[in-house]
Amino acid sequence: MRAAAEILVTAAGLVDGARAATHGEAEVTFAAVARLWRGHLAAAYGLEVPLTASDVADMMADVKKGRRLCGGRAADHGLDECGYKGLAVALDAAAGEGEV
Repeated sequence: MRAAAEILVTAAGLVDGARAATHGEAEVTFAAVARLWRGHLAAAYGLEVPLTASDVADMMADVKKGRRLCGGRAADHGLDECGYKGLAVALDAAAGEGEV
């Protein structure tokens, strides 16, 4: 069994390496997604929801958790879930809403 620290290091490497190169800077990308989701929720349901970049990271972790639970336990689902949660904590800290 792999140690938890090794798994987190692997997830961190993905967040700072391959995923960042593919998806762009998380703070910018997740802020854009938050704006899109806020617009969708307002237009489709009349909801005004104050989503943040950190909220997007948390919800993306939920997507990966759902895939892991319902679609099989592919290794990348768990790694990505860890990465998204790490990004959520970092984004909260950058916004002054938490400590890292």
